[in-house]
Amino acid sequence: MNHFAQYNTVAWLLALFIALGSWVLIQREFAQRGARERELREREGRLRAAMYGSADGVLLLRTIRDGTGAVSDFELLDVNPTGAALLRQSREALLGMRTSSASPLRCNDSLFADYVRAIEHGTSIVSEMRVSPRRFATTWLWHQAVPVEGGIAVTIRDIAARKQEEENLRRASLTDELTGLY
Repeated sequence: MNHFAQYNTVAWLLALFIALGSWVLIQREFAQRGARERELREREGRLRAAMYGSADGVLLLRTIRDGTGAVSDFELLDVNPTGAALLRQSREALLGMRTSSASPLRCNDSLFADYVRAIEHGTSIVSEMRVSPRRFATTWLWHQAVPVEGGIAVTIRDIAARKQEEENLRRASLTDELTGLY
């Protein structure tokens, strides 16, 4: 009986030691997880502040894939105030819109193919494009699309004034100042 009591005490102490060790490990894991989550929230806050403070329009698009895994569309997850203003819409009206159907976001086949290629190859695309003043608050946009995890980040900038100046310089280079002849 004495051995049984000793074994019982040892087993009880061992169980207590394991329970305390487990509790310490769980507490450490929760503390580390909390620190990682705080760091992630701080990082997200800094990125959001940069995005919303940018003079350029910034749009975050989520990739939508069909049953075979091919990219079938993009959905707008977020847009900064400059981007919403360039698209002549409120941020709230734009959120959730898709590039296949939503008028201000609708991509032509070429732009959609560029986005898909950027995602598939992990490369950025940069272009200047003439746009409709009915859809946009400008006539020319500088456009950059960068693949990000789960989608694509698009930056747009109004370059209409620069394009007008380029046209003025081109005309001036082709026209005689004195006679005005071509």
